[in-house]
Amino acid sequence: MIQLGPLSAVHDHPMEQLRQTLDQLRLALIGAGCGPHHMTGMVWATTEPALFDPADLTVDLAYREVFAGFRPPITVEWAAPGSPRLSIRAEAQRPAPPPAGALWRGYDLPNLIREYSPRVQVPAVAPIFTRCREEGAAFLSAHTHREIAYGAGPRERLDLLRPTGIAEPRLHVFIHGGYWQAMDKGNHVQFTRAFLEAGYAVAALNYSLVPDKPLDGLVEEIRAALAFLWRQAPALGLAQLPFDLAGHSAGGHLGAMAVATDWTAQGLPPDLVGTATLLSGLYELEPLTHLPMAALLGLDRVRAHHLSPTHLPAPATRILLAVGELESDEFKHQTALLGEAWHIPAERRQIVPGRNHFTIVDEFAEGPLALAALANAAPSVI
Repeated sequence: MIQLGPLSAVHDHPMEQLRQTLDQLRLALIGAGCGPHHMTGMVWATTEPALFDPADLTVDLAYREVFAGFRPPITVEWAAPGSPRLSIRAEAQRPAPPPAGALWRGYDLPNLIREYSPRVQVPAVAPIFTRCREEGAAFLSAHTHREIAYGAGPRERLDLLRPTGIAEPRLHVFIHGGYWQAMDKGNHVQFTRAFLEAGYAVAALNYSLVPDKPLDGLVEEIRAALAFLWRQAPALGLAQLPFDLAGHSAGGHLGAMAVATDWTAQGLPPDLVGTATLLSGLYELEPLTHLPMAALLGLDRVRAHHLSPTHLPAPATRILLAVGELESDEFKHQTALLGEAWHIPAERRQIVPGRNHFTIVDEFAEGPLALAALANAAPSVI
């Protein structure tokens, strides 16, 4: 057994202090040859326990930003007076040697983990996350918006933003990423800027996160959100016309599952989602069955096949696919697989120059990719 910590960071904002302390722990795990899935327990010693309740949604999101859904039992204990406001120590199981041999397309386990770990490929990702939180909050404060519940769960919520001067705008729906385990609509709503400025209303969706709910449950939540938006469109002052949809990373997968849905089975129009832009998505889930996250996602080969858009019939939806030039070969391969499976023309498959997995959404907000997405969504090409 490996003991790590106590570790502590100093910051005025408690959630930033939590993130920075957890990030120190993440680096300590890497230094010990471990990953988050090797942790068996964690102790948070704090002089202000009310600020660091692991069950609090804000605390949970801050935790997931560092460790995603990997969460061992956490004990919160009082720290002695004069101690740091928060310090963290953890215990981890020493990892077994990885299995030898190729698991997927010639990759052994360490290299497959690297191919599917954008955070490993972009080590300086914490400042990107901080920028996304700050820009998202500023974007929401600068625009009139409503948070609306589309279901009963605490994360079954969406932010609805309306353009000025348009009585019944068409709707653009955005689904955030985070490997189905992390992040929030508020960190991503700013990436809808191009559509809002072009006269679309915007719905930025939240959804439950694994392992709190299994992956197929997340797919059903996105479907429920879209059905809700269609049925409530008149009451919300929206045009009841086919939606445009965009999804990034895990949101690309959820978006692909949505466009492949048989909406007529729910008494809805078959073209409920008329156009879509899918960014850096995961569309063939079999390689994930070999990774530590498979246990969180509840994936085996049968479930991975069922939840892989590449194995679903090609929808009529007009789709633009994009992946960053600086992303791993496997993320590029994922985009190519869906393009081939769904016969998406080459002119609607883009490798975005100079962008990685986390910065491709900046290009979607403003740049050539934004223009391509707007052209893909234009009513004249539905």
